[in-house]
Amino acid sequence: MQKAHPSLRGSVEEGRSALGRWLDRLAIPSPIAQIDHYLVLIRWEVILAIGIISLFRGFQSSALLPPLAALPAVIAYNLPVSFYAWRRQPLANGQVGWLLPGDLLQSTLAVAFTGGYHSFYFILFLLVIMELALAFPWRVALALAISSDALQVGAMVLYRSQQWEPFAAYMVVAKFFISLIVGGMAILFSELVRREDAARQEAARRAARTAALNAIFVHLGESGLNLERTLEAILNSTHTLPDVAFSLVLLPDSTDGSWRVAASDTDRHPVGERVIGMVDDGPGQTFFSAGTDSPHPLPPFVAEDAIDHLTGVHLRSPEGEILGALIVGWQSGRSLDDDEQAFLQSLALEAGLALYSARLYAQEREHVARLQRFEALQSTFFSAIGHELKTPLAVLKMLVPSLRQLSQLPAAMQAEIAESIEQSLGRLETLITDLLESSRLEAGAIALHPHAVDLVRLTQRVLDELAPLLSRKNQRVTLQVEPNLPQVWADSRRVEQVLSNLMGNAIKFAPPESTIDVQLCPVEGAVQVCVADVGPGVP
Repeated sequence: MQKAHPSLRGSVEEGRSALGRWLDRLAIPSPIAQIDHYLVLIRWEVILAIGIISLFRGFQSSALLPPLAALPAVIAYNLPVSFYAWRRQPLANGQVGWLLPGDLLQSTLAVAFTGGYHSFYFILFLLVIMELALAFPWRVALALAISSDALQVGAMVLYRSQQWEPFAAYMVVAKFFISLIVGGMAILFSELVRREDAARQEAARRAARTAALNAIFVHLGESGLNLERTLEAILNSTHTLPDVAFSLVLLPDSTDGSWRVAASDTDRHPVGERVIGMVDDGPGQTFFSAGTDSPHPLPPFVAEDAIDHLTGVHLRSPEGEILGALIVGWQSGRSLDDDEQAFLQSLALEAGLALYSARLYAQEREHVARLQRFEALQSTFFSAIGHELKTPLAVLKMLVPSLRQLSQLPAAMQAEIAESIEQSLGRLETLITDLLESSRLEAGAIALHPHAVDLVRLTQRVLDELAPLLSRKNQRVTLQVEPNLPQVWADSRRVEQVLSNLMGNAIKFAPPESTIDVQLCPVEGAVQVCVADVGPGVP
């Protein structure tokens, strides 16, 4: 016997593999977990029935082989097939491969060689039709069942007797419709099981989504406004949807118009990554998308992520401000149904609330920190005021005994005592005035009366008033004024208070015999006054 030509053998193998791949693309996993085991048992029950019938039925003259002679070949084929189906479970996994073509070829040859329309091996066709019904969607299964039934008719009439019996036509038609009825019932049963399983899975997914939303609410309540934990729970919840490859939360970066990854469930896009060229259909749109079945191509940052589609949902504050976006990458380009869109919108709503709450919490913490700093400054201020009040009061207290003997003291000493009392009372008046001014500032009760002010003359007047303090410490002041300095629109009394305080502090804290620099210069439509000394400075 000659061996098959290599190219011919290769073509046959390639064709068989192509047929198997085509069938695998059409097939869908069966929702019945042990379906392959059940069909193996049915397969051997059919073979047993064929063997029993073969013992009691005679040999047809039109047959090429007696039924019992064909039985060993049928058993020899079904032994490895049964072992394969039992171990690999092709129908349950949606990978029928060569199983169905092999069973169809077995049925066709068995019927053709054992008597055609007289053969009871047509039962094998019923097994094939049941496998078709369980392996494919109902439309594909129905088309393949009719095709296999037509193949059965061809096998039944291939080796007919010389004299065509009228009864033969009834037998062929009867077996054709029996196969169709059995196939239709199997297809109907399989479709009902699939729909029931799909409904059960959808109910489970909805329950998982509801549980995920409830878990996020719990996170919002228990996490102490921990934004990282809340966003992590939101990203994990997206995986209750089918075909989700990854999900991200993006926040806009106002500095350069890009986006920044704030939360991620994939190592390909770490937190902090900048996203350039993000797709956005406009602030008025709830969803924006890119990829398959979308007018926008996938943005560059996901070009190598092996996804077909990208969906984004805006994260909004209660006022409608866009705070960020929830981004989901899909492994398939299918459209989202209404329930899935509603779920993503719910996730986006909770993510937006989390971002909004975190922003309010941060603002509140900053407000509290400012209040604490203000309270600390206020405490320091009143402590300093109390210390300053003690000094003139102590002087007055020391002078009280001298007042009793004032008439007996020399005139020069009387004048010195009177000057000390006057200075201490003036210092008390100044301190009380400053304290009252601080209270008015805190209460917002200060009324300003602006008018045109010559700031150079006002500064010079303040320096003249502070001249005695400068002379006591042998300090000097340098006043630098830019030429053509314009007048300012201000309350001269309040500005004089500010300048007096600034320069008084400089005189008080600068060391003796030092220089204090005062500079006036125009800055962006205003006039800036700078007072600089070599003292310890203010934090």
